[in-house]
Amino acid sequence: GERFIKTYRAADPAFREELGKAMFENDLTDELENIKNWNLPVCIAFGKDETLIKTSYLDNYGPAWNKEVYLVDHAGHLINEEEPEAFNKLLLRYAEDVFK
Repeated sequence: GERFIKTYRAADPAFREELGKAMFENDLTDELENIKNWNLPVCIAFGKDETLIKTSYLDNYGPAWNKEVYLVDHAGHLINEEEPEAFNKLLLRYAEDVFK
């Protein structure tokens, strides 16, 4: 919680303002539909200990790289901070495969 708040406060104030405005004005788009239009597989990863969201909602998501949702051991919501080595290895495998 505290780390998230510090990160949010450290973000560019213009970004925070635009994000808040978009949320207030309900000017948001369906991100899952937007990603389908990219014609590029996306790497979907969650921590196995994730408690903030239900991770299974993307189990059958078409644009998922290798048609798989990757679960990182010993990590919750912030896998890049909680298990940076595992996260970086997964990201590297994805980049080497997709951007060859």
